[in-house]
Amino acid sequence: MSRRRNRTGLDAGAGTSSSAPNTRYSRDIRELNNMAEAYRNELEEPEHTRWTVTVEEKDALVSELMRYLLFKNHSKNGRPVSHKELCEVVTKRYDNSKPGLPSLIIKFAQLKFVELFGMELCAFRRPTAKEASRARGSAPSERGTLWYCLRSALPDDLQRRLVHGPMDKTAFHGFAATVLACVELCGDEGIPEDELWRMLEMVGVAKGTAHPTLGRPEELLAQMEGMRYIRKEKAAAAENAANVYKIAENAASEIGTQAIQAVVQEVVGEREDA
Repeated sequence: MSRRRNRTGLDAGAGTSSSAPNTRYSRDIRELNNMAEAYRNELEEPEHTRWTVTVEEKDALVSELMRYLLFKNHSKNGRPVSHKELCEVVTKRYDNSKPGLPSLIIKFAQLKFVELFGMELCAFRRPTAKEASRARGSAPSERGTLWYCLRSALPDDLQRRLVHGPMDKTAFHGFAATVLACVELCGDEGIPEDELWRMLEMVGVAKGTAHPTLGRPEELLAQMEGMRYIRKEKAAAAENAANVYKIAENAASEIGTQAIQAVVQEVVGEREDA
């Protein structure tokens, strides 16, 4: 049975106070440590222990990959990065004579992101154009292309207190939740683009008009597409090839269909009670 060999910086101060907030934070920190332990256990599996790289080589590659991901996450507003792109970061220093090395370095980076930053480098598969046309309720494909995105692993309360202020990104998150709820209401076929704008206008967000808090809503929709929360497709069997929006794989992975449906039920319930 694997045991934790040393304590990380995430342990600092855990459990040193009997106050309720510190007790809650200590529990959150234990959850982060459990996440790090899971990544550490994966690195002990046989497929990851047969690669012979020095500690210095490994540390240099992991650091370089983490810097690259942090820069991309900031400059591209959280858009996912492909597995191929991350492999190229590693193989530009080491050629393809070590084909499994990039995957090993990515695993180490996932561990270090949790330990050092309280962030998780999450992997998900982006379906091909053919696979994307299948119903969203179908079993997920193991083909497609592998992508990664950085997400905060901190609980919401810790994020608000330690990472950003109470209003930071709140407007975007509210807009994104509204859009996802609208898409979910229309089921697997997606929501026609015109219908989405009609529903957004009901909450004061109009196409082509800058919102005082959100800014240009078209740009926010494009940002959601880039982050793979939604995807835009041509409607099937439509003579004029109208666009429809559907839930994309990153929203399904990060948020989950049940959470989106919960937002819908809350809104519908409030309207029924009114």
